[in-house]
Amino acid sequence: GFEQPAAPKMEDQQAEIQRRMEEARRRMAMMKKKELWEYYPEMFASFIVLVYVLNYVRGSAKNRQIANGWLSVCINKLQDNFALVGKDNDEVLVRNSACHYTMYCSGRMNCESVSISLDLKPRQDLFSLLWEVFQPFGSSKWEDTVTVDVMLGSEGETGGLKEKFTLAVLQKSSESKIRAENNDLESAMVRRWKTTLHDSISCISDDEEVPGDFIPDVVANTLNDHRQYIRLIQFSDKMIVGPINQREQRPCLRFSFFLLPDDRHSAKDGGSSKTDLEKLRTSEILLEIALRYVDKCASYKLSPAAKDRLRKLQAKQAEMEFKKTAKKREAEAQQRKLEKFKKEKEALEA
Repeated sequence: GFEQPAAPKMEDQQAEIQRRMEEARRRMAMMKKKELWEYYPEMFASFIVLVYVLNYVRGSAKNRQIANGWLSVCINKLQDNFALVGKDNDEVLVRNSACHYTMYCSGRMNCESVSISLDLKPRQDLFSLLWEVFQPFGSSKWEDTVTVDVMLGSEGETGGLKEKFTLAVLQKSSESKIRAENNDLESAMVRRWKTTLHDSISCISDDEEVPGDFIPDVVANTLNDHRQYIRLIQFSDKMIVGPINQREQRPCLRFSFFLLPDDRHSAKDGGSSKTDLEKLRTSEILLEIALRYVDKCASYKLSPAAKDRLRKLQAKQAEMEFKKTAKKREAEAQQRKLEKFKKEKEALEA
């Protein structure tokens, strides 16, 4: 007969089981290693999202801290000068976005209303901050600014700008850019005039009498002491203001200041660097200057000689504008004649 095969020994069975388990562990380790590499893109994307969210929270909180700090410094001055600070049933300082805040004030002699906007650095936007870091040295950077637009009335109780003139005080380094952004400043009739202001600041106007009346030595000294805070001080009887879809031309005063400027030049002059809170406290001084200018404009009158010079300048500017538009009208008329000729020719050929 046939012999039965010998049963495998217990040691051999255990060795085989051990070998298979080691093989299974080796294959599992390889599978886990492969899956970890496959998840690297997802892990990197998750890390970027986490950093972006954390930066958004931190940047938004920092901007809110700056806005609230400015409000705490200036709120008493605003409440002393205006009957209504903020709109009914609204916060005094309205948060439109993580880096933009607005405020509305009304109820004061010599002006209809005041619109204040705080445009802060987009600290909540990680990609914007990275883009700024890699910008070439000397290129424009985001700054924390506050802009006060004072809407002047034409006459009556709201006062207003009784004379027609243009005046601006601004950083010399940004003069060409700001001129291009403001239609009333880009005119060739608005010239730079010599004043006692610091060399880094330009004073431009359409008549030499205006800078002397609005920037006496006392005011010039104050502005010089805070020159790093000044972005633009602008008086105009024809400033374009309002939302993009509701632009209008009207008498207006605009005061735009830097909230947290670089104070390296103060350190060079022997001063010490200021904290953010100390810089924000300067806003109260600049707001006081702005409010005094509102009253100054309401009572200001040009001399007869200055009025005569401005009338001549305005007539010359109107003539230049007419000539500029005349060329455009002539080109449009020529184009219409050409189109008419083509239509007549096509009609004859048909």
